[in-house]
Amino acid sequence: MCEASTDFSAVMPIHNESELLKLSLPALYRLDPAETILLFDNCTDDSYNVAVEIAKKMKFFEKTVFKTVSGEEGAQFSFRPTFLRRIGYSIAKCNKILKTDADLVLDQKIKDYVPLLGKDNVGIITFEYLDYPISYRHMIKRFLEKIGIPLPQSERWLGGNILFFLEDWKMAFQKRQEDESKKVDLSKVKRGEDTLFHKLLISEQRRSIIVLTNTLHLRPVESPKRHYVRGQISWNVAKRSFPLILAQAIIFNRFNMIKGYLDARKGIDRTHLTKP
Repeated sequence: MCEASTDFSAVMPIHNESELLKLSLPALYRLDPAETILLFDNCTDDSYNVAVEIAKKMKFFEKTVFKTVSGEEGAQFSFRPTFLRRIGYSIAKCNKILKTDADLVLDQKIKDYVPLLGKDNVGIITFEYLDYPISYRHMIKRFLEKIGIPLPQSERWLGGNILFFLEDWKMAFQKRQEDESKKVDLSKVKRGEDTLFHKLLISEQRRSIIVLTNTLHLRPVESPKRHYVRGQISWNVAKRSFPLILAQAIIFNRFNMIKGYLDARKGIDRTHLTKP
């Protein structure tokens, strides 16, 4: 296991996703991961049994780790998926990790890019997806990409579906913790861990590839709170300029990003006061 350039471990957190798993898990298995780690977070529905049934039907049961996580575990983490993924990374057998979610129906062309990780100093591959139902924001985004207009970085690689080396992930965050001037309490990372990891890799002169895919995101969320958090990340993690944030807010109609960004620059976090 995990010796070929095409081998990877897939990590997927799950919380009451029994219906979505019927679509997302078969698509993941069709990518033929060497190992699949499913993390069931305090599930009260039939997610576990649905996943077991799919794994057996598609002959991936022996290659799948089914791990249940109680609600009490990781209580210090302010963003639950961050904690769950770290559990998955800690038990993964492969060095190549595909991070995915239960609401993503993965495009099969992703497997064609797995061997590219590590070649020509490529340290991370981001697979962009489509919201379903298709939103006007995604239509604008794809149009701009097609005509060659560069998008704000947060529109390109904030979170989502990424492929990376586990050893790079460990090394990047270890270095971050050793640098007292940049040290952060990673348990307090609300969102933006992927962005932070990307920045740390780029600082080590590693290359990043962004791939447009037809992966479907079945549970798109656009809300004032989500936009506010993106604004917070844009300053706290990425240190982006205000003109860039302003342009992004106008183009994609995410004006609460400006509020989150300006609050972050003042050291203020009003996430808990923002409308969902």
